Amino acid sequence: MLIDTDGRLESMPDWDEVGEQFFSAGLNLNPSTLHGALVGLYAAGFNLCSESEVNSTIAALEKTLSLEFQGALAEFVIQFSLATAAALQNKDYTFTPLLPGDEEELKVRLLSVSEWSTGVLSGFTQGVTILKATGNTIPEVTAESLKDFAVIAQVDTSEVECEETEKQLDEIIDYLRFAAINIVEETQSEQELVRENIEI
Repeated sequence: MLIDTDGRLESMPDWDEVGEQFFSAGLNLNPSTLHGALVGLYAAGFNLCSESEVNSTIAALEKTLSLEFQGALAEFVIQFSLATAAALQNKDYTFTPLLPGDEEELKVRLLSVSEWSTGVLSGFTQGVTILKATGNTIPEVTAESLKDFAVIAQVDTSEVECEETEKQLDEIIDYLRFAAINIVEETQSEQELVRENIEI
């Protein structure tokens, strides 16, 4: 995990590194859940990469996960949230769900896919509630993706490890990756339209 002189993450930490941060703080949380919840909050309309909005994003994240981040862990989560937002906005589409590496057993990877998907749904629900957007119409692409996430969250973690299962898992992760980018982009576009209409 690389941190520059300003204390910012230079690169997104991997699943194990995030897990170590939680373990050191005495918390039992799947790193995929944290990452998914952040994506859900951004998809709901929380500001991306705006440091002035960091506190409200972290407060919403704590509410989503029913946790309180303190000390060094709080600083890490702030930088992690900014790194996640930056990845979602990257025009090279480098964003990917935070999941265990291929060296982990299949059950752990499937569980983490489920946890990530559940995290997105929880973050999105909490986000629209906090932003008082529950009466707003959810864009069609976002609604369809959220339905898919709900199905993927029910993935069977007892699947037998084989070439076909690995292929299907790769396809699911690829779908989650682009679906997340699309729903966040869609929300940003909607917000931009609202701002333009206000200015007119």
